[in-house]
Order: sequence, then structure tokens, then C-alpha cells
Amino acid sequence: MKLKPRIKEDIKKFLIQKEKEEKQKAKLISSQKLTQEEWNEIFELFPDLKEKKIENVVDENLIAGVVIRKGSKIVDLSLRTRLKEFKKIAYEIY
Repeated sequence: MKLKPRIKEDIKKFLIQKEKEEKQKAKLISSQKLTQEEWNEIFELFPDLKEKKIENVVDENLIAGVVIRKGSKIVDLSLRTRLKEFKKIAYEIY
């Protein structure tokens, strides 16, 4: 299927705009609602998050900690993941 040049250009502009919007977003998943002090600590560790539009999602299955998603990058600082890693190491030892 051949697209008209104008349609191709419109699609290209749309995709470029969507990509810019996605770069401005981040998702922070936490085990509970964060206090201002906790937000400050996160911004201190990840200063680039200050410039992003952050969606905060509460997931009680995390037990504790946070997971930060920026585009295709994921920083997992949750207790659930640490326990899974510990379990894996424990099985490797025995």
C-alpha cells in the first residue's frame, strides 16, 4: 500500500510528538503513598525526575520500596525484587 506524501508526513509528525511526550513522562510505583520527605529523597537520587510528569501508582504487592519506569528503563528498588534475588541466591548455595 502506497501512502500519499502528505499522509506520511502527518504520521511522522504525530510519532515525533508522541515520542517527545513519552520522554517527559515517568511512572513511579510504590508500596504506599509517598510522603514529601520520601519524594525529596527520590528526587535527590534521580534529579532528572523533577523535570518529568510523574504518574504515581500504589501497588501493595511490592511490600516496600519503589519501581521507577522512564521509557524503556526500569529501576527496581522494591523489597519484593530483593527477596526474589535472595531466594535465588539461597537456592544456588544449597
